Amino acid sequence: MTKIAIRVVLLSMPLIVLLIALPFQPSISVYSGDTDFDAVRAMKLLEEITSKYKYRVVGSESSKRIVRWIADYFRGLGLETYIQSFYAPGFGRKRVLAHNVYAIKRGYESRYIILIAHHDIVPYTIEGANDNGAGLAILLELARVFANRSTRLSIIFLASDAEETGLHGAKYFADNFPQISRVVAAISIDMCAWKGSEEVSLMAFMGCRNPFVVCDGGVLYVIKSLERLGYRVRVARANIVSRVGLVMGGTDSMPFVDYGISSVGIVDYDYPYWHKLEDTIDKISVEKLEIVGTLVERTVLTIDSMGDIPRIGAHFIFLDGYVVTTVFTYLMYISTYSPMILFLYEARDILFQRRRLRSSLSSFLVLLLIMAVILLLSISLMISFGKAFEILVAAVGTAIVLNIVYGRSFRIEDWQSFKLVAATFMALAYSVGFVNPIVALIVLTPSFYLVCLAKPIDRRLTRFLLSIAYPCIAFVTELLFIAVGISIWGPKILSYNIAWALRMLMAYLPNILALVVFYSLTLAAVVSASVHVLRYRMRGDHH
Repeated sequence: MTKIAIRVVLLSMPLIVLLIALPFQPSISVYSGDTDFDAVRAMKLLEEITSKYKYRVVGSESSKRIVRWIADYFRGLGLETYIQSFYAPGFGRKRVLAHNVYAIKRGYESRYIILIAHHDIVPYTIEGANDNGAGLAILLELARVFANRSTRLSIIFLASDAEETGLHGAKYFADNFPQISRVVAAISIDMCAWKGSEEVSLMAFMGCRNPFVVCDGGVLYVIKSLERLGYRVRVARANIVSRVGLVMGGTDSMPFVDYGISSVGIVDYDYPYWHKLEDTIDKISVEKLEIVGTLVERTVLTIDSMGDIPRIGAHFIFLDGYVVTTVFTYLMYISTYSPMILFLYEARDILFQRRRLRSSLSSFLVLLLIMAVILLLSISLMISFGKAFEILVAAVGTAIVLNIVYGRSFRIEDWQSFKLVAATFMALAYSVGFVNPIVALIVLTPSFYLVCLAKPIDRRLTRFLLSIAYPCIAFVTELLFIAVGISIWGPKILSYNIAWALRMLMAYLPNILALVVFYSLTLAAVVSASVHVLRYRMRGDHH
């Protein structure tokens, strides 16, 4: 086997592991029998919700009236019905009284599947037909479907409040339900009945209190498996960024993630009338209510027949109809160290030359300090002013200027020793994958590979083009995240949401410190490779 072939195999190890993983899919038998969900009934419920309970903002009179109506509906089905009252932030500056309504359908076992739909809306809409009148109508119809059906597991139907001000109703329920440890799965039905959508979108979000807490994706896998019955189910684009703690939206399944419960949101963030006056009942179709309603019914019956959900682990990756389970995700993560191993082998002659490494180390630490200062200052400004893009552009511009000045004034004795220091620090940043391999694979792998593979370029034009393209390739995940965010929210809202997410991280000091540390290390390593390695000339010019 030639050296080139060995090099190609080593660098392709993550792809090889991925190809091996795809045939190993969890075994599951989905419920394929008849369903009782009646979409016409659901549409009539939606008509009543949108006509009689407009402006049902948390704390409003309309909100109080719909709570009583939901409770009467559940009681009319013979279900155990409870109202939870609690104080939550309103849309003004004061806190308001909010109300959850939930009903329990008892099964043979005291283990639970929770179905959730919030009943509140934002004040700048009127009907809230899709967000979330339709979800509530589906929940109420599912309560009728299961009220008199024998099941192994118990089912909780939760109509939550104060979702629009921060998922407070679902949080309150999760924090106060005495048997939360016996919940098998939580499914949020939220903004998913738009007639213009051809698919059902699934969101497996991170935790609510700690954005780096994730849960087993078993319930998501169950729903995705129902595609074999003809449903069109999409693991939504935001899933990728949500698995690394970057998504700035949420749904009521998230508070249950904090308790280690397999949770999923059925929610379509591509809905064009989200939080707008145009979110009216004419945007909803009986056909889409039928699709979502029967899909959730089959999901519940599939889980009930198994008595539990299949375990695929918390660190999963969905690729179309396939899932890469946590075991293979970790194997992919470990295999991505192959370019570092390859470089260490090729640079083995300088591993113990302390003088050369000492000089490169001191230079890299200066660069690392510059990156950390810029990053900390940028985060502080984003949090203070709530504007991310303008500050981000300014930070990138500052970093470019400083690196040009630094790169021109800095001389290196040899590129291998400097690259060894940069790659070693990059490997330290990459070690975050032991906690969350998805972060490493999706966010850091491009940077890690490019730092380890970068070499001096003699041709001036090639060197120039690569030095421009290199940072774009290294941070392709972040660029894609921004592109997806703009397509969903627009630049203004995304800018605010990034600042909000950073403010949220500040409540968890270890997380914000980890963010600063590994991004500072990554930035310094990438700059080292692009400025000091790609631009380094092998013919004696050390600039």
